[in-house]
Amino acid sequence: MMPWRRTRPTLNAAFTDMQFNEYQKAADRMAALTRLAPPANKVLLATAYMTWGAARMGLHDLKGADRMLDLALQANPDSSAAYGLWSEAKRLEGDQAAADRLHQKAQESAATFENYSEVGALYFHLSWRDNEPVIRSEFANPDVVKFH
Repeated sequence: MMPWRRTRPTLNAAFTDMQFNEYQKAADRMAALTRLAPPANKVLLATAYMTWGAARMGLHDLKGADRMLDLALQANPDSSAAYGLWSEAKRLEGDQAAADRLHQKAQESAATFENYSEVGALYFHLSWRDNEPVIRSEFANPDVVKFH
């Protein structure tokens, strides 16, 4: 399989690892992804570093989270999600001023939000006809999903 074809499944797997509190496993996946096949797409690369940062937060490694979130924003300086997550990390460190600045940046960057396409496909019918409006999927999708 071509490296670029592994990006989204690897990100999805790390997301699942996070849901199951498998923080080291998620961090290891993101380390391998960024080392072996770093995504060329800035949003996907930033997502990899954000996921790695969140995993470091789950492991109570706030310095490691800082490094990963800085890399996420180097990859995609418009990522409101990365600024928001970094704000949370700074709050955990006790740096309220930095947390407030990052939270403000997240709000300012929210207009450039880019969503992960798989999430959109779960909730909306993919409009494949010209000029077809986006409509909600006809399939039942719960508002909240819990993993057991």
